[in-house]
Amino acid sequence: MRAAPDPAAQATTRRGGDRKPPTAPTTPDGARGPLRNGSAPTAAGARPLIEHPAAVPDQPHEDPQYPGPWKRREQIGLATLYLGDCRLIAPTLARPAAVISDPPYGIDHGNSGGFSASHGWRQTREDVAWDRERPPAAWLSWLGAAADYVALWGGNYFADCLPPSMGWLIWDKGQTDFSLADVEMAWTNRRQATRRITVPRAVLVAEGGDHPTQKPISVMRFTIDKLRVPPGGVILDPYMGSGSTGVAAVQMRHPFVGIEIEERYFDIALRRIADAQRQGDIFRDAVA
Repeated sequence: MRAAPDPAAQATTRRGGDRKPPTAPTTPDGARGPLRNGSAPTAAGARPLIEHPAAVPDQPHEDPQYPGPWKRREQIGLATLYLGDCRLIAPTLARPAAVISDPPYGIDHGNSGGFSASHGWRQTREDVAWDRERPPAAWLSWLGAAADYVALWGGNYFADCLPPSMGWLIWDKGQTDFSLADVEMAWTNRRQATRRITVPRAVLVAEGGDHPTQKPISVMRFTIDKLRVPPGGVILDPYMGSGSTGVAAVQMRHPFVGIEIEERYFDIALRRIADAQRQGDIFRDAVA
């Protein structure tokens, strides 16, 4: 009688022929880093986001020139950053405590001139193609259930893809009747009161303003706080952009996983998060 095939072995070779998943470096607690094909780190209680990436709706194909679903992987203290398509990468990671992100809204604001220099933006922001379409509805629905604590900025553009929520978060920009919205709204999966923070958008000038839809770090700290992410809980941002969520996460001592598809923004996020990590280490060394 033939022995039944080993499901684990099948999963390893199901995609990419005989390729083996890359071995990630061990984390401080001895757990393995993210693996491909839905495998989770070996730490007790870690769970994959889904059983297999094939179950992800509207999943794009891997780029055959790269050995894994990401083009680069960088480790900076508490942060792990991936360059690539989040729909390929996120399903290979262990389930995080929280997903906090700002996906493209699909309003094509750049094409209509909304990010132009005439509206107060830098000249380098003229060409914004990634906002022409929002992510697929099934993918947004998947993200909304990918962690116990989820906040998606721009949630008013995705409300038809997500369950009703009472726990909205509001960023009041302290300015009215300019080219963009007076406030921005984050959908959450939490049953709690709606909360608001007022932060003038002018603070982005001091923070660099490297991305057309960049959020102030204080807004992302507010998001982590009001979402009530457990202390030390891993935060995933699949649309990392220039890294504001990651900066806020490492400042608050949360392990962070960020994914970004555009290399220029990936490099900016890498620098900003490294600076935040370094400043935090200097402060802790000074008070030790």
